[in-house]
Amino acid sequence: MMAGRGLGHTGGTIDKLESIPGFRTQYAAEEFAQLLLSSSPSNDTNDGDGDGDCGEPLNAAIVSPSENMCPADKRMYALRDVTSTVTSPPLQTSSI
Repeated sequence: MMAGRGLGHTGGTIDKLESIPGFRTQYAAEEFAQLLLSSSPSNDTNDGDGDGDCGEPLNAAIVSPSENMCPADKRMYALRDVTSTVTSPPLQTSSI
């Protein structure tokens, strides 16, 4: 999922997530693909092989647009924020 920063008075999803120490939202395209294919951390009781994961691909991620990944979406988020059009359905739709 792509999410933005600084939208409206509450801040964007990315702003909130980045307030968690160590949480990353910026990934190169290759890192993003690896993240989705990697096993999720959990307690090892799920698959018992001692590697600390459950053995299943994560298949989910929340990242922010960057210059290399969805650069137009990054600009649209910023534009919606500064023009007070966060709630504009056509502009919301353009981000999907």
